[in-house]
Amino acid sequence: MAFQINGQTVIDNSRVASSMTGIPGLAHDETTWNNASYQFGGFSSYAAGTVNFATQSIQPDNFSDFNNLYIDITSNILSGDGSTYGDNVIIRLDGNTGSDTWTIIPSSHQWRIDSRCIIAMRKTDNGFHIETWLTPSNYDVDANYPKELNLQDARWAGDGFVSNTSESFDSIAITWPSWGGGTGNRLVHSVQWR
Repeated sequence: MAFQINGQTVIDNSRVASSMTGIPGLAHDETTWNNASYQFGGFSSYAAGTVNFATQSIQPDNFSDFNNLYIDITSNILSGDGSTYGDNVIIRLDGNTGSDTWTIIPSSHQWRIDSRCIIAMRKTDNGFHIETWLTPSNYDVDANYPKELNLQDARWAGDGFVSNTSESFDSIAITWPSWGGGTGNRLVHSVQWR
């Protein structure tokens, strides 16, 4: 992008990041995101179960293959005005030193159409920083303004959890319990990483 002051070029188009040499592609290339999605449940087919991201091929090959990973979960089909789950919705990360499990949607949380749960994983110089965000129970999809997400959980996974010579068992899994609203609930898991 060129930039001038009083007609004098201060920065010219040759200085755009994509034309600079010696810079890794991910440092300036925002088009290198991998995108995957998986739908769980449906109009009349929701039943408790687990979505294993490795089995469904909606995650990187291993925990060393990304710097940023985002999971966005929402329902695009839901019976009635919403309900709660019969138990906490949990996520589990399996790494080379074991597993880490935590709640992403509490059983007391009112889940409505277009409610959202977002999990952000960012690599640091010595592990991962992980945050879980959730729309409030009173989320109103008809409101014509942005709605806040509430931080549910923040954690750190150290290097030992993600460093491994045999990474075939690295996986992300979400366990969905019974749904209080019956069988009409389709959960869309959208995953982006780079």
